[in-house]
Amino acid sequence: MKKIVLVTIGILLSFSLAACRATTGPNAEDRITTVAEASKHRLTTDEHIWQTQAVATMKTSDSAFSKPKYAKQSDDTITTTNKAGMDAADKLTTYAQAKSGMLQGIKNEKAGQKLTTLAQVNQLLKAAKAPHQLTSFDQLVIYQDKVTIAKSGTGAIVMDQKLYLVPLVWSPNSTVNATVLTPAKQQRPKLTNIKALQGRWVSKTDATAQMRVSGNWLYQISPRGGVSRVQIQNLRDLSDSQLSSGQFATMSAITTQNHYLMPKATTTDAADGFSTVYLFLDAKHFAVLTTNHKPVIYTKSTAGTDTTAIPDWATAIFKTYDDRHTNITATSADPLNNGTYEVVANTYDNFSTYYALDQRQYMFATVNGDQVTLSATD
Repeated sequence: MKKIVLVTIGILLSFSLAACRATTGPNAEDRITTVAEASKHRLTTDEHIWQTQAVATMKTSDSAFSKPKYAKQSDDTITTTNKAGMDAADKLTTYAQAKSGMLQGIKNEKAGQKLTTLAQVNQLLKAAKAPHQLTSFDQLVIYQDKVTIAKSGTGAIVMDQKLYLVPLVWSPNSTVNATVLTPAKQQRPKLTNIKALQGRWVSKTDATAQMRVSGNWLYQISPRGGVSRVQIQNLRDLSDSQLSSGQFATMSAITTQNHYLMPKATTTDAADGFSTVYLFLDAKHFAVLTTNHKPVIYTKSTAGTDTTAIPDWATAIFKTYDDRHTNITATSADPLNNGTYEVVANTYDNFSTYYALDQRQYMFATVNGDQVTLSATD
């Protein structure tokens, strides 16, 4: 009887220990190490687009953080991470490099700022309801301003499909935030090819509003007969660093406000460099996206009256500029009363460069067959 009881107790103890091991798994340090390795791989390889979900805010005194306030957010603020960095401004770096720059920034600004300690980082992560605590700054992916290194840095880590961002510098008698982001869910365009887009496009709400895709350009004819165009680009043909420009961030924000995304892998679109994005949703639809207006959808069509034929004089003017193979080309041409044309030339790459208004050039053009003569407007 005693042997039976002892054996039974032994079996139960074995099951209990096994259950305990299955429940607890590796120790906390092993778990965060595994999580951090997966996080670094995710944030430093492929492109990921995140949307802000919540913010944890804590007031600061001279030396400590107060009780946090956690608030959900439902706006369209997005963040893009890839192997080049985060959004347009921040590049990947190490904590040691970031710390050196931040200390120099603190010294220069003389505003009493302080480096965030690891304990304070964990306070922020706990306030943001993160499932794990860090044991080292090296478990964070570190971002820092790519232009001025002596700027506040940001630490990032992905846990349970959520991206947590924490500041690495804070100011006394102010507030400090930890931001929680999740994968963005706005509509993404389908993969298409510029060759499939060639032809006439008509607005779904106004049949008189028409555009034409010819080559790598989207053309529009004005009521006065002027011709304007924007370059169509496959974002997958551009590098991550090219898409880390301020201009791309501006165009991406316009897209997001209209509940669309521009992932590099599948996006084909164009932009005017000011306030309009032309996003091809697939080979048969594109959306005209602007700030503070509803998207206008165009569909590919051969029905009805075609008002998109590009005049020969316009083709000649555009070709004259294109044959120069510079980053400045004709973006519009308008007929004048005296038989000449006013041409506006500007940079045409409105995604990977900073758009400078002072690059615009105004010229007069006369056209004789294929021969175009340009003269200054002064």
